[in-house]
Amino acid sequence: MARPLKSKAPSACEDILMTGDHLAFQHVIDKAGYDYPKAREETKFLYQVTGNSIVTVGAHAHQRQRKIMNPAFSERQMQRFVPLFQSIATRLTRGIMSQLEVDPQKEIEIRGWLGRASLESIGYSVFGYEFNALEDENCEMAHALHHLLDGAAKTSAALRTMIWAYVNVPYFDAAMGLLSKIVPNPAAESAAHYKRITREVGSKVLLSEGAVSNAEGFEKDIMSILIKANSSTDKEKAMDDDEVLSQGSSFIAGGTDSTSAQLAWALFELAKLPDVQQALREEIAAARNRLPDGDISQMDYDALPWLNAVLKEVLRYHPTTVFLNREAAKDDVIPLAEPIMATTGEMIDRVPVRKGQLISFAVHISGRLSSVYGEDAHVFRPSRWFEKMNDKVSLGHYSNLAAFSGGVRGCIGWRWGIIEMQVTLAELIENFRFELPANWRDIKRSPCITLPPMIRGKEAAGSQLPLKVIPL
Repeated sequence: MARPLKSKAPSACEDILMTGDHLAFQHVIDKAGYDYPKAREETKFLYQVTGNSIVTVGAHAHQRQRKIMNPAFSERQMQRFVPLFQSIATRLTRGIMSQLEVDPQKEIEIRGWLGRASLESIGYSVFGYEFNALEDENCEMAHALHHLLDGAAKTSAALRTMIWAYVNVPYFDAAMGLLSKIVPNPAAESAAHYKRITREVGSKVLLSEGAVSNAEGFEKDIMSILIKANSSTDKEKAMDDDEVLSQGSSFIAGGTDSTSAQLAWALFELAKLPDVQQALREEIAAARNRLPDGDISQMDYDALPWLNAVLKEVLRYHPTTVFLNREAAKDDVIPLAEPIMATTGEMIDRVPVRKGQLISFAVHISGRLSSVYGEDAHVFRPSRWFEKMNDKVSLGHYSNLAAFSGGVRGCIGWRWGIIEMQVTLAELIENFRFELPANWRDIKRSPCITLPPMIRGKEAAGSQLPLKVIPL
């Protein structure tokens, strides 16, 4: 259902206008610029994790940071990462193979493997740094991420209420600061630990002669590009060291969790659809056979119909973003693609909002609208992307999907995420057949900051997704 409705915030003190309507998304997220800034409570939490990064700063600072970083996320720059992602995907295959050699019958916890592979991809592409996450089970960064994201998942409702209080209750943050000296706060401790680790890595890069030399020549990683920009004497074209380090924290938290969760859901759904899995496998093999050296380029990945249909379908059906929360900076009227009945009984196609009104765009609902995706919108069916969609409203950065947000606040690394998923999924499908585990009906989406897979009754273990994996 896309129609707007009002709901109470976690504290039951504030109204939120919730909707999945595509025209409302286009107006608020895509076109309104900074007239609908991120909700204060969300920004407060993200600041605790990332600092003064592109996901937390206000309009002017955001414009400046985004302008500086855009070259680092250009299509040309992203294409340079394809061989890197392919190398890491090969290491991922070797790691899974080695686990299967020990016990071929054991189900593989694929979510963990994918998370470590994503972390390694970000380590190289952002920092030019090797975390060794695929080979080292004790990787400190991997553990810091696990505790941060899974801790948030297990305490989601309490966490949101606390963040709301931080923003809206006078002196609450000071009181919590004093209380934390007496009563442990695992969520806050995890956020602080994660921030410290990411900044340590970023500081090593900033201080290394290698980073400077990289910045002077071929920019092999994103931090090198930012460091190069940082040497500008024009304040509008440079970021200070704190901002640069904050971007690193933001990239790791955002890129690792979302990419690995999407891939885990993709493999889970493909395990239910062996025919689609085989069609994808044959498509990849045919592409390799057509190429003289067998190496698949970015253009080749983009030309694979089944591969991209599967990725689009998982972004539609299993978006890792739950809500996009915004706050009206001024009085406005939000248009609707689907008219609704007002409390007066009148049918309306626009909703007036006052300055300060909270708007929560439900990404997971927008991807399941029968008016756009057909009567089987509740079914995972990649072949729908070979058909004509009823998506009359253009939205988001990729394929009319809200998964990467949109507009000026849209995900700057969306191309990066798509390329990494294309490369990793192609590598895994080529080398393994995936089947459902014995307890597959207990695998569920757990609503929190994102929508990671968890096992019913085993939530305390955090996000996980076991699958039967058969080498080919």
